[in-house]
Amino acid sequence: MKSSTATGLGRFKTSALKYLGWFLAFDGVCLLINSIANCGSSGDEALCNGFLIGGIFTLGIGVACLLSHRRSSRLLADFRKYNAILASDPVKTIYRIAEMTGETVENVRKNVNRMIEKGYFVNAYIDQSGRIVLADREKMNDVVANNDDRKDFVTITCPSCGGVNRLAKGQIGKCEFCGAYISDKT
Repeated sequence: MKSSTATGLGRFKTSALKYLGWFLAFDGVCLLINSIANCGSSGDEALCNGFLIGGIFTLGIGVACLLSHRRSSRLLADFRKYNAILASDPVKTIYRIAEMTGETVENVRKNVNRMIEKGYFVNAYIDQSGRIVLADREKMNDVVANNDDRKDFVTITCPSCGGVNRLAKGQIGKCEFCGAYISDKT
């Protein structure tokens, strides 16, 4: 269900962002202090303005890196929670995950979509109704085949990559191979 390389790369990225952010923020503050301290004694206004602009720019990039680190760390922590919930049963509603974690439904939906986009969940998606997180397509196909009253599935060849997909009749989905939207009407 999850990719160990995805979480490993996520940890590396968040650590790199944290250290880079602190380095750039420190460097930006040093440039600002240097420009303030030396502009009064130095007569070169252009040099002072260059240090000031460089300090502000470097400090801004450092703060942006730190904010990105914070956002990525939270997403990685949420991934660990969601993954533990999905490990027991790969078919959960977003409402149930929200209830179990104490988060809002919209926040869970947004986080799961970001995790899927970033590759934290491998072979996972949210179904067309937007309510079910499907962590393992093979298990889900069995669950749907056993529990779905319709049982109207069609095999669709993706027009983009030629991959063969299984989709509920009348539904729109994403190709398992390239991510292109597919339907039984194409």
